[in-house]
Amino acid sequence: MVRPQTGRVSVLFAYTLITAIKVKSDELKDTNTASSWCTRGHYPGPFCHATNVILNHTSRTFIVPTASPLPSEATQTFVVWPVISTEVPRPPVCDRTFKESVLFTFFYWYGQSNYFHLHYDTLLPIYSFIRDHRASGGKHRLTLMPTVETSRLNVMDWDTDAFHDKHLNKYFVLVHKALAGDEFDLVPADSRLFELNPTGFTCFETAHFGAPDVDFPNPELVTEFTGFIRDRLKIVSSPPSAPRVGLISRARRRKILNEEELINAITPMVPAERIEFTGLTFEEQVKAVQRFTVLVGMNGAGLMNAIYLPDGAVAIQLSPFNATQLNVAEFGRVLESRGPYLVWRNSHPELSHSDSSRDPYNSQADTVVNVDEFVELIQTALRTGINRRLHQEL
Repeated sequence: MVRPQTGRVSVLFAYTLITAIKVKSDELKDTNTASSWCTRGHYPGPFCHATNVILNHTSRTFIVPTASPLPSEATQTFVVWPVISTEVPRPPVCDRTFKESVLFTFFYWYGQSNYFHLHYDTLLPIYSFIRDHRASGGKHRLTLMPTVETSRLNVMDWDTDAFHDKHLNKYFVLVHKALAGDEFDLVPADSRLFELNPTGFTCFETAHFGAPDVDFPNPELVTEFTGFIRDRLKIVSSPPSAPRVGLISRARRRKILNEEELINAITPMVPAERIEFTGLTFEEQVKAVQRFTVLVGMNGAGLMNAIYLPDGAVAIQLSPFNATQLNVAEFGRVLESRGPYLVWRNSHPELSHSDSSRDPYNSQADTVVNVDEFVELIQTALRTGINRRLHQEL
């Protein structure tokens, strides 16, 4: 086996590049039987599949070697991954061959990601695919190939630095590593695929592009996924012995302006604390929520950690006044999939603080949460799910 050059390859992915990318000088077999088809997809479009795919390193284009046209419904998906169909008279020599790969996008922008979109658009749909792959007794070891778009719903960025060494400890890298574990290979779809031979070819016996369609609420999928992640991270979640409330503190937009007042208002009836996820690793975030039986947060990425709460714990989403463009409904469908869920919408315009000239839809507004309504919300939570039994025991 020829080892790839490791000077620019991240340590995290060096082992996958060595084990998953078999440098054999092989020929792609049965190019005349290449085919492509699509099924319902989640993002960025239909979930499309192809056999005997050739990645041309020079043009950075995926080729399905057949005279048959690509499925008409594949247009949006194959905008992100540049795929064409054309006859190839002679199979190329493959610098490396993947038996079965799934290429999927994740939200990445200037060195950052978004925790909600990472789960909603990537992790949960790809886990759904992994689950089906396992159930079907997949013949080959699966290779996960995360992809970054140049911009939302536009062509992939081969030159992304998303998985380079400087981001090794970022949560979006650690999340992908947890998804793969030791079971699958993790090979980012970036320019390092071309380093061995810039004018060569990478071949795929079967390639999947995108992610399967996932409808929410979907309790079975979310429950299985969170258990899967806890297992991957080796987190043992013991049932809480007493109610405890966590209030998510946000450092930037959509802040709760009276956090301390809210905490003080509920501590006579239940232990409560503020929690901030900024700066925590993925594993630290998942571990942190295991101690809460109620997790409260303004609509935002950190609240996505509520899916990892202990069984029966309550997730509470707060929403700014008249925030008509926020993904409150999408958030709610995911959170109610994992267990008890409550939502509070600010109905008091005087408690909303925003600049209407810059935020006409009030999506970024900071909020002074009404204390009486917050206390009532927590009282409801303490009568719900696991809290009902624990609170009665106290």
